[in-house]
Amino acid sequence: MQLNDALEASLQKSLITEGPGLVLVVDSQSLTVAAFVSGEPERMDPSSYFLVDVFPSSNGVRGHETPQGIFKLLSSRMKEKIFPEPTGVPLNYTMFWQDLNTKSVSGVAFHAARGGREKSIGVECASAGCVNLSGKKAESLSVRL
Repeated sequence: MQLNDALEASLQKSLITEGPGLVLVVDSQSLTVAAFVSGEPERMDPSSYFLVDVFPSSNGVRGHETPQGIFKLLSSRMKEKIFPEPTGVPLNYTMFWQDLNTKSVSGVAFHAARGGREKSIGVECASAGCVNLSGKKAESLSVRL
């Protein structure tokens, strides 16, 4: 599967890039994230990207939907662990992104699901807008970036 095919399959997707060479497509309908890499990152041509992994996720609940659009992962805002207010419960392997159209950075990120929320991954929406991943997948993605 190529990137063009994945993006055309549904309108309810977010495209997140780490820069040339890696694109992550968040599908809010199927609760999955598809990872694409390019054999020719300097081209920035969607037809040069090929699917290398698909993994389950849990996205934002109604009223706190995961944003859709084109985003860039911010390496300067990748944290192994953060302690958000008001709960103070840690979020592991947090990777924030920036909207490439508005240049705004929100509190939305990829991170490992916490507590009992890991059981919702691939099954139901359970976050306040972030993309929750399994602990192992969040760790391996953060290492890749």
